[in-house]
Amino acid sequence: MVSDLRGLTMDAPDEVIMACAAFMGRCTELHIRIVRVEGGNRHLKYIRTQQLVPVMDLIEFMYRAASRVVEIRRQDVELARQ
Repeated sequence: MVSDLRGLTMDAPDEVIMACAAFMGRCTELHIRIVRVEGGNRHLKYIRTQQLVPVMDLIEFMYRAASRVVEIRRQDVELARQ
């Protein structure tokens, strides 16, 4: 999953936003399932805290960066009209 995220470029920030939304949806689903059953399996807590949460943080960072690129481009177009 992380390698799929690294393959995205800010040349197409709309694609980055769509990919981030899809990956975050899947990660959220996994997070919820792990939280529900981690009491019975202690290894799942490690997976959640050491592997899943950092990926979710990376996805959130990429989403914010892409949305800022979209906003900058929107402002550039708006300023070019004036």
